[in-house]
Amino acid sequence: MFGRTVKTLAAAAVMALAGHAMATQIFISGQSTPGLEAVGNADITANKNSANNHMYVWVTPDAGQSLNTVYLNLRVGDAATPADNVTVTGATVFNPNNSVAGAARWQQVTVPALYPSGRQSGTAGVPTGDATAIYRMSGVTANTTNPGITGTGTANAAGDPGRDPANGAYLFADIVYSVGNGSNPTPLFLGIGGSSGGTTGPGGSDLSPGGLTQNPSAAFQVNLGTGDASVANTAKGAVSTVADAVIKVPEPSSLSLLGLGALGLVRRRKA
Repeated sequence: MFGRTVKTLAAAAVMALAGHAMATQIFISGQSTPGLEAVGNADITANKNSANNHMYVWVTPDAGQSLNTVYLNLRVGDAATPADNVTVTGATVFNPNNSVAGAARWQQVTVPALYPSGRQSGTAGVPTGDATAIYRMSGVTANTTNPGITGTGTANAAGDPGRDPANGAYLFADIVYSVGNGSNPTPLFLGIGGSSGGTTGPGGSDLSPGGLTQNPSAAFQVNLGTGDASVANTAKGAVSTVADAVIKVPEPSSLSLLGLGALGLVRRRKA
């Protein structure tokens, strides 16, 4: 659903053509524990009329890379699936202490703006049905003390408790959301963010800084989710073309059947 197969095929095609298809990868997971994040496009289950649900953003730098700026956005819903069943209520960018560097990961983290005006459905540059739920969740390092997010083979990689040593992915942000009374699956789309400004939709109207940068400075590619064509690290306003995760709501009938099945099992055991 939502082009998941297309993403997989696209990823295989890119790897076959490019040989070295590595790039900074950003993805969403329902898990916050390193090792359980399951790189890819997640299906996340949440109940109807529920609050304080969590999903997590992970960032995987290329080997040897040191990311010193990461600005990200998140859109909820699309033209086929309005976003009104899922509401983002908060977001936190993680800033753990790196034991090797002896300092926090980031020099500064930003409290993201939720549902900023000018970035909602019907505004120029924003597709119908979309809602920019999170704008510019960011971590920034402008010194040599705070290491930022560093790739495999770098001196500080092993010191970050939010890093999965198996694949080099870093736990970047925690997103809190509520679910309404609807039952349609809701797609989520990651985007590259700017720092501020802009009232006519994400993109060129954003001020600098923004996007993703590395130290030493050099251009690189970013994959939003798994399988999308990569985009430039400076492409502020770029959004994944296919859902990076889908929030699914179980039907009450399915929950009832599960409950009845469990009750029947208990009765058989008592018999």
